[in-house]
Amino acid sequence: MLNAVGRFAVMAAAPILLNLILILAMAAAVISAAAPAWLLAWGMTLSGVAQLIWLATACRRAGVMPALRWPRLSPEVRKLLVLMTPAALGAGVIHVNQVVDVILASTLPAGSLSYLYYADRITQLPLGVIGVAIGTALLPLLSRQVKRGEDGGALATQNRALEFGMLITLPAAAALFIIAEPVIVMLFQRGAFAAEMAAATAAALAVFALGLPAFVLIKISQPGFFARLDTKTPVLVAVGAVILNIVAALALMPSLQHVGIAAASVISSWANAAALAVLLYRRGAVRLVDREPRSLKAHVIRGDRQHIEKGEAQEPLPIVRQLPPRV
Repeated sequence: MLNAVGRFAVMAAAPILLNLILILAMAAAVISAAAPAWLLAWGMTLSGVAQLIWLATACRRAGVMPALRWPRLSPEVRKLLVLMTPAALGAGVIHVNQVVDVILASTLPAGSLSYLYYADRITQLPLGVIGVAIGTALLPLLSRQVKRGEDGGALATQNRALEFGMLITLPAAAALFIIAEPVIVMLFQRGAFAAEMAAATAAALAVFALGLPAFVLIKISQPGFFARLDTKTPVLVAVGAVILNIVAALALMPSLQHVGIAAASVISSWANAAALAVLLYRRGAVRLVDREPRSLKAHVIRGDRQHIEKGEAQEPLPIVRQLPPRV
């Protein structure tokens, strides 16, 4: 509801409460004799209540907090259930994929699961900051534009989101790929986390970095379908990506061990992103280039052509006379 009215900061800040409460729970476990797992369980529960109060207060201030009443199966609710069912199945498919990766990693030498987990945690930082953030803000805007029939505006919005996402993601992916080992060493190599463990985790992180643009493209492309009330296509594409991920992991694991699982995830994610992009392109929801050239020469030439078509003469602009011929 907050996203629908453009209030993104409140929702984005809600997980901060989870982190703070869990940190306090761990601090209490150090001070007291209570079991850490027991305190963390209570901390998780309290954080859920705290986030609910935080968001409900923000909804009330924004004027979108609904009154509590008995639910009824109205036509709008039926439509909502029809639309959300494929999306819920898609979310389940993603979790199934993660479970399969865990099962496959558990068959590898000890530590493989941890290497993948730590590498994935680092990859999630730019993915959450860039991909999830853009996708969250993109959906309500695209939905309004599509509903109003503003096809040109929706196309421009989708393209700008892709451009902005890649503008930030590509340098981040390159940086993670290049400095994967120093990052892992700085964050984790201490105590029982030895140098060879850091090297194994860095190898997985470098491979995940190659898939970071694909992860972000998926998050930005999916709203293009959801805004047009198409929740089935992303799910079907995700199912195909999961099957590809399993096949690729089984093929790469014998030679690459845990890095093979990371590589399979990257391969399936790129296939997922490519399929979504092609489908959006065929539907006219995204274009590789939708801007007119902005150079001065192109602007002058375009203006001259307009005057020539009208049979008018036009003097070149003074600034054009002063520019070098190559311009």
